[in-house]
Amino acid sequence: MKAREYFLKCLEINQPIEINGDRDRYYTTASSYHMIGFTNYKEGGFQEAYENYSKALEMKKVMYKVSHPEVGLSYLALGKACYRLGDFEKALEYCEKSLEIYKSVQGNHDPFINRAQRKINKILKLVGSF
Repeated sequence: MKAREYFLKCLEINQPIEINGDRDRYYTTASSYHMIGFTNYKEGGFQEAYENYSKALEMKKVMYKVSHPEVGLSYLALGKACYRLGDFEKALEYCEKSLEIYKSVQGNHDPFINRAQRKINKILKLVGSF
């Protein structure tokens, strides 16, 4: 996928950096990991997606408060990857963290709340707890 090539190139240019350095480059690196994970996910590489989403999450947790929408987005992405990997317990845990963050930051008016809640319902229905 051509998009992944560009994200990998961006990652190459912006690494390695520290948070106390250029904050924009640090954000770009975290975003690159997330988008590489997204391309992995779209191509069925769910383990690779999980690994890249995890890297993005760790960087975002350093940059932002834990209750930031970017952190919530990473938790939701991790939940989706875990769901596809068949680890429903971990998927549920990540999606619930995502939902909690979105509600704490945006109240009940964030469109990602609906996404997170739908994924939680899907997981619960699949495992028979819904």
